[in-house]
Amino acid sequence: MLELVHHLVSVPGTDLLIMQEKPEADIRKLEGAIAADGQDKEKLIAWMESGLEELRSYMNSLEDDAFLHKKTRPFYLEHGSAQAKWLIEVVTHAQHHRAQMFNYLKAQGYDISMFDLY
Repeated sequence: MLELVHHLVSVPGTDLLIMQEKPEADIRKLEGAIAADGQDKEKLIAWMESGLEELRSYMNSLEDDAFLHKKTRPFYLEHGSAQAKWLIEVVTHAQHHRAQMFNYLKAQGYDISMFDLY
């Protein structure tokens, strides 16, 4: 569960680095820094908030043409994607792991409902 929390917290920041074509070492460094904060909820919240703010700032800085047409290629693929598609990928990625967490908590008997998810 903690590994999933760390991954979910890292999604905005690491996905931003990936869409900015940063090397894999930069992504692993950020993931390591987040994992090093263990179970400190305030630090994990701060990581997620800062990643979201950096992502928001980056997306807001793009001109419309760049948002729709500028393609960047991650280190693990041979083709690039437009920034608009990257934004959809980041949102989908985060929501996927959020739903995973909800299901894991339910399976472990935590008193949560769909109202907690939304």
